[in-house]
Amino acid sequence: MAYPIGFAQANTILKPPAGTPPNEIMSLEVFRNGSCVVSRWQFSDAEIEEMKRNGGKCYLLMLGATVPPACVSVQSPFETQPPLMKK
Repeated sequence: MAYPIGFAQANTILKPPAGTPPNEIMSLEVFRNGSCVVSRWQFSDAEIEEMKRNGGKCYLLMLGATVPPACVSVQSPFETQPPLMKK
């Protein structure tokens, strides 16, 4: 499973709820500006090989009853500057 990694533009850390068992939910360094939240993830070598084998596909699992608007990208939003990043 991919794991979160820090990045220079991160400005806050989202932490698990109090009382969460260790290793059940990881802290997550993010950039947050009131319009969007950006996190960065690293795939393992085995996951990268699997994505090469399956044509670059991966699954995004989000907990809850619905999925908020999301963008999964290999390009940094700090370089491409999509509209939500300009707040």
